[in-house]
Amino acid sequence: MRKMRMEENEKKTCTVRFEPSGLKIKVPVGTVVLEAAHKAGAYLTSICGGDGYCGKCKVIIDTGRFRSKPTALLTADEIRENVVLACQTKILSDMIITVPKSHALETSQILMDTDARRFSELAGEVQAGVFPFDPLVR
Repeated sequence: MRKMRMEENEKKTCTVRFEPSGLKIKVPVGTVVLEAAHKAGAYLTSICGGDGYCGKCKVIIDTGRFRSKPTALLTADEIRENVVLACQTKILSDMIITVPKSHALETSQILMDTDARRFSELAGEVQAGVFPFDPLVR
């Protein structure tokens, strides 16, 4: 009997929509939110690779049922607002998930030190033809 229920759950799929992008995907019940996001093409920051110790993959569950592992990385207020770690949360029904703007790629900033800036300027000069082509051996 129990085995039959497990097989039924494996066959059942859920539709997950990620906001504000509107990306949708169908996944089996029990799929981890982070995995569903990657399959849908929704970018989520996950420095620890889904191990649950960095706390960077926070998302908000707007609607739907889920099961999430307990963590000290969320405040009491976040828990009340249905904020979860995507890597530690399993999908149990159709869901709408809000991905905070902090995950958006355009909010990321590439930091450059002085040497990196200097060499990037040098690369532009090389392309501009400042250094003539004059091989030592012909």
